[in-house]
Amino acid sequence: MTRSVPAARASGVALAICLSIALLLFWIWYPGRLGPDSTEQLHQAVSGRLTDWHPPVMAALWRLLGAAALGPVPMLALQVGFYWLGIWCIFDASAHLSGARRAIIAIAAAFHPLILVLLGAVLKDVQMASALLAAFGLLYRDREKFDRIRPVAATIAAILLCYAALVRHNGLAAVSPILVYWLWPSSLSADRTLPIAAAVLVIGVPASQFVNHRLLDAAPTNVEGSLQLFDIAGIAHFSHEPAALPITAGCYTPFYWDRLDSPRCGALFQRFAAPVAQQRPALTRIWLGAIADHWPAYAEHRISHFNSSVYFLVPADVRCRSAPEYNRCDEPPRVRAENDFIRKNPLYWPCIWLAAGIWLLLQATASRPARALAWSGVLYGTSFLFVGVATDYQYHLWTMLAIGLALGIHFSRQRDWVAPLRQLAAPVGMIVAAGYIARLAL
Repeated sequence: MTRSVPAARASGVALAICLSIALLLFWIWYPGRLGPDSTEQLHQAVSGRLTDWHPPVMAALWRLLGAAALGPVPMLALQVGFYWLGIWCIFDASAHLSGARRAIIAIAAAFHPLILVLLGAVLKDVQMASALLAAFGLLYRDREKFDRIRPVAATIAAILLCYAALVRHNGLAAVSPILVYWLWPSSLSADRTLPIAAAVLVIGVPASQFVNHRLLDAAPTNVEGSLQLFDIAGIAHFSHEPAALPITAGCYTPFYWDRLDSPRCGALFQRFAAPVAQQRPALTRIWLGAIADHWPAYAEHRISHFNSSVYFLVPADVRCRSAPEYNRCDEPPRVRAENDFIRKNPLYWPCIWLAAGIWLLLQATASRPARALAWSGVLYGTSFLFVGVATDYQYHLWTMLAIGLALGIHFSRQRDWVAPLRQLAAPVGMIVAAGYIARLAL
């Protein structure tokens, strides 16, 4: 009884702090930053004419919340509110188990500068991460404090998980382990999590297509054609054989696919993949044939892109070296390289977080909630090995957040930190060293 009063007081104080931070960040980022993708989604939300190029569920929700009158404000409020709700739930559950001081360790990753900056951008990646965090937090809190998932928490978590699965094309990879934690918490070993995740993908992909095209009436854009064109160009580049499509030399880069659709490179998507293109039915056959005929080149292309997307063995200032058409590439190379070494330090490299997540999954002492978050971050991050078409930090927001919180939950429960920290430092240190050597040598 004596411990419950301080725990309840800490919970109330933490709730007030989280609410204050949420309001402060909402005020700082008001009305919310828009990028090209979210600007297009806002236009769809206002007009009511949805397409599936970007997940239509976000535009549909945006329209429901008053996009025409309020612009990005409701979506900013939604993601900031979900984010700090999830953080408070994790703190409350951790404080109940280990005390308030250790609970602070559990949520330390929530204050990563990159995550706080991205929280002000209305993006589908941020929407997914915030929804997943709130869903996991509600489940974790109920399971630890009440030994069961109450109906209210279950209902809200189910809605949030459905939204997260629909708001990113590969969101199911992140949702699956949290679903396992909810329904089968004792099944978080690799031999059970991976088959369940595969089953969720098999069921979830056609279900999401039904929601997008039948329920939300989103017009098809053949968005998968961008991946197919990217792979075809990559296969031609690494196989050193003529491409099945007329791809201009110098238009392929593992950094992103967008250059292939530029006018200089022949606007390939509009010619071969857009719904109006006569050649569209043949594109999938060309893509599958290229993979079958040159699978080593396909593997090299996918690994090269994944390496770029996780910022592992890349040159300093990889963005401007790989895609000089990006803005802010007119500074002297020395200045850009210095910024890359200092400002974009290893805490910003997704490869570091993936390595830490894999390390945590190998620890026999990892708790179920820590394991669930680690699985979610690792599966989502590695899904870009197969479906990634662009490089940017925002794509790995959930990977960094989920694994960071998983590590926090794990270490908040450890009495002795020295040994596990030494074990974690070994793989992470090797990746940091390899990354910096690459940035100096390339």
